[in-house]
Amino acid sequence: MAYLERLQDEKNQVVVRMQELGKVESMTAEQSAEWDRLNERFDAIGKEMAEETAARAKREQIQQRLAEIDAQTKEERNGRRVGVVESDRKAADPEHQLREANEDPLYAIQGFLRAGKRRMLTERQKQACERMGFDPLEGEVEIRSSLSYGNDGLFSRFREVRAGLDVTNSGAGKETIPAGFFAELDRKMLAYDGARQVARVINTPSGNSLPWPKVDDTGNTGALLAEATTIGTSIDPTFSAVTLGSYKFSSKAVLVSAELLEDSAFNLSDLISGLLAERLGRVMATYDTTGTGSGQPEGIVAGSAAGKTAASATAFTPDEMIDLTHSVDIAYRNERCGFMMHDTILKTVRKFKDNDGQYIWQPGLQLGVPDRLFGYPVVVNNNMDSALTTGKKLILFGDFSHFVIRDVGSTRFYRLDELYRGTDQTGFVALRRMDSKMIQSAAVKHLVLA
Repeated sequence: MAYLERLQDEKNQVVVRMQELGKVESMTAEQSAEWDRLNERFDAIGKEMAEETAARAKREQIQQRLAEIDAQTKEERNGRRVGVVESDRKAADPEHQLREANEDPLYAIQGFLRAGKRRMLTERQKQACERMGFDPLEGEVEIRSSLSYGNDGLFSRFREVRAGLDVTNSGAGKETIPAGFFAELDRKMLAYDGARQVARVINTPSGNSLPWPKVDDTGNTGALLAEATTIGTSIDPTFSAVTLGSYKFSSKAVLVSAELLEDSAFNLSDLISGLLAERLGRVMATYDTTGTGSGQPEGIVAGSAAGKTAASATAFTPDEMIDLTHSVDIAYRNERCGFMMHDTILKTVRKFKDNDGQYIWQPGLQLGVPDRLFGYPVVVNNNMDSALTTGKKLILFGDFSHFVIRDVGSTRFYRLDELYRGTDQTGFVALRRMDSKMIQSAAVKHLVLA
């Protein structure tokens, strides 16, 4: 059985056992511990399945491309000269050329990371930099946005459309390097940012103020007319606009010792991309979730409208969650709608039962089908409130595509060679500009404790 199918089978078994335990009126200590283990494993399986699905898609893409190349070059091989030496034959082989072309960006990136002293570059890194037209001694590169986020559904997968770095001061030799390093940086940032996973994400080349018009005509309706009567007075729709600006975010410097830089066996690209992505992902996720909109981005929580106030200051009920869903006008309540909440709040929700003692939580038992709550998918955003105290906006519901995140230009990536030389370290820092706004607050409502 394939790995993904085994995971799905294990997930189904976990669900069955959790449902059995859920029917127990008073759990023993052993049963309670088993419930906690199953609950953690359920979440872990979901993450493993998502990672394996993405890996499968990438492998299929690679195999498809190789098949296209093989078909294209078979005819060309028929006319190849006889008697070519082995090294030349290898160099001329299309598969070898493709492999080297795919590896060059990685080695060029490694060269940039280690180039504080040119002697630290290996011969392979030097060759890669030369073929890419890339000077590794430049202290700055510009990271283009490497991912496109789908907005045709709540859980649309992001699609990799381009990835690269631009050497900003290399004159006529300026080149674009399609490096997986930066695609990985964006993926990791996405993992830390629950709002970005479902928002509408746009990218503009500059950070000038960007007015975004909006209209809300849901409160108006037409009229029934008798024969030969006037059409009546006009009712104008409500037009307005929100303005997206740009705020600068820094990863702060990541310091790497000379020993790590000199260790050619160490996967330095993963280390640097991971640290920068985690830092930028955390800080931007904080603001696009809970930002006030005053001197900072407006977060999705602040931009949402009041939907339901719980009767209690320390708890909420399934009925109040249903009220929350129906507080969103049916004009916005569509297949793109979903819930968003902190993982701790989700843990509380998953324990809710109906009158028959069955959990209202609906785990996805088929591949590619997300877990659901009242028929809607759920987004975990750990930047939202998790405390059951008065005034906390704990749950969002609605069409999150009406929340817009604006990325400005590219991510700038700097290597700081001299600043930390006193401790024999090299600094790396990433800078990015973004803003976020709720375009239509009526499309996203929140549940708040009394």
